Amino acid sequence: MDCFYYKNLEPTTKGIILHDAESKHLRALRCDIGVRILITNGSGLTAECKIISIDKQSHELHPEKFYNNLGEPAGRIALGLGIMDSSERQEFAFEKAIEFGLTDYYPLICDFSQRKNVNIIRLEAKAIAAMKQCCRSRLPVIHPPLTIEELIRLQEFFRIVVADAEGSQFYPKSNTDSILALVGPEGGFSSNELKFLKSKKNIEFCKLAPRRLRTETAAVGIMSVITMDTSTD
Repeated sequence: MDCFYYKNLEPTTKGIILHDAESKHLRALRCDIGVRILITNGSGLTAECKIISIDKQSHELHPEKFYNNLGEPAGRIALGLGIMDSSERQEFAFEKAIEFGLTDYYPLICDFSQRKNVNIIRLEAKAIAAMKQCCRSRLPVIHPPLTIEELIRLQEFFRIVVADAEGSQFYPKSNTDSILALVGPEGGFSSNELKFLKSKKNIEFCKLAPRRLRTETAAVGIMSVITMDTSTD
């Protein structure tokens, strides 16, 4: 079933009226009365709904079943990604990370970052589209830009893995409650940033390929690797 976004979905919702972009999307897919679709609120709740009426402006839906955390990973999966000069490449990596199960996104202000900020509104729109595409039920948390030192000092993650051309092979570990992947911007992490990361005992350095990768490729690669043994509900 196709998935659509309705922020106000609650477990007690008896009827839904979709307007604007979501209704236009349904119309483009030629979804007729009686067709069943998924509706998510982006906060963990999904409903299986039946289309019961259609007019020129909207679609009316009736929720039939509710699901909690449909399509969500069992643990927390975070990506700290160096802010790139190309917003398009940054957004591509972000979207693909959501498809792999991203729960937290940290734009990193690195020594080699050409820009120091990101367009949060655009990222939120990209997150909604990616969540619907892969039928997830939670939007990832988009955190404000911060430095590597600030992120590591949060001490929120059971396991931290850095994409590094000089690193070792990655070994999956089951029952990981939370994992953070780190990828540098164009030019990678600086020598000072790597020195700081290597001074921390709980950080692993993962080699993804026999050659250097572009930032967005490394982000997709490391998300693929760290989710190999992460189950979904």
